Amino acid sequence: MHLRTMLSVRDLPGSIRFYRSALGFELVESLGKGEKPTWAYVKKGTAELMLTEGSRPPLRGSESSFPNGGIFLYFYPASLAELEQLHADLSSKGEAVSALETTDYGHRLFTLRDPDGYVLSFGVLISPDLWPG
Repeated sequence: MHLRTMLSVRDLPGSIRFYRSALGFELVESLGKGEKPTWAYVKKGTAELMLTEGSRPPLRGSESSFPNGGIFLYFYPASLAELEQLHADLSSKGEAVSALETTDYGHRLFTLRDPDGYVLSFGVLISPDLWPG
């Protein structure tokens, strides 16, 4: 089974620009009427996302207190060096990345919000003895 996440966004062209320019995703396909896409598929390595404009699932219960229903996307760079380079690259582009930190569950990570407020976490397991799995 394969899972590909779809995010509902307010401004699809802006989201496509963010994922391409900030994170280096490739635009694989987009659909829509005329010049205005309503759906796009972007990919970088094995990380795949679908982005759609105008179809937002309803929020219910406590989820409504979180931007975008409390959805977090967790990306796993291939190495600590790749993680640190990505953090430096995003910082140099002026993206609002958090500081690199080491978690109590053994990951080195940082976070960033996309234009729609989705939390993007980037982390590498550096202390396997702390990981509960």
